[in-house]
Amino acid sequence: MNMPEGISVFNHSAVALWEVSRDTYRQRLVSWAELERRVCPAGLLGAHLI
Repeated sequence: MNMPEGISVFNHSAVALWEVSRDTYRQRLVSWAELERRVCPAGLLGAHLI
C-alpha cells in the first residue's frame, strides 16, 4: 500500500489507531524466563506466543 492509499483507508476508518514509537515497543518489561513461566502454560495460545 502506498502513502495516498494508506491515508485514504485510515482517515476514513472508525478504528482507533495508536502510534507507538519504535523505542517504546522494543523495550521488554518482563524477562524471557517470566514469559516462559507465565505465558507458555496458557494453552495453545500461550505456546504460540512463546
